[in-house]
Amino acid sequence: VVGSLHDITTIKLQQQRIDDLRSSYSVINSYLAESTNTTDLQCITNNIQRTVTRKLDVPLIALFTNVEGVFNRVVPEGTPHAEVFLQIRQEDSVAFKTIQTGRRQFVPLEEIPDKRAAQVLLSMGGKTFLSMPVRSDGEVIAALNLILKTEVLESSTLSFASTICGYLSAQVKNAILYQRLKEELA
Repeated sequence: VVGSLHDITTIKLQQQRIDDLRSSYSVINSYLAESTNTTDLQCITNNIQRTVTRKLDVPLIALFTNVEGVFNRVVPEGTPHAEVFLQIRQEDSVAFKTIQTGRRQFVPLEEIPDKRAAQVLLSMGGKTFLSMPVRSDGEVIAALNLILKTEVLESSTLSFASTICGYLSAQVKNAILYQRLKEELA
């Protein structure tokens, strides 16, 4: 009887994992369909927000790009308190550290250096800051930032964010190249 219960429990856990993966891939497929030909970082960020919020309860997402040593923050249109996030000193940004080290950062909001931004994020219901590197050709070209309402980084959240970063990589790289080409032709 104990062995049967263990087997049933294992099967149920595997089914939950499969259902979670199916849900993630459905959301990602929708994202790809919506954003395949996007060449503007603002549009890409808006698409990422729509995609991530279908799967995760996050009060804020942002994209922090690195183009030849020039850092740029992009938040979705209509983000409340956007000016607070756009004014954070580069050196105080968790995303800046992600780009510098190439490693994800997972930080309680109380520990981020900019206390004004931390208070705004806490008031939005956030508890932790997840910053994921976005790589292209071995180089970190951006960081995807998610403010999470949980204190624990679940493996399903990490897997979903990693998958999104993989697809985001090509789009960000193409948007950067497209912008550079427009500037050269102007």
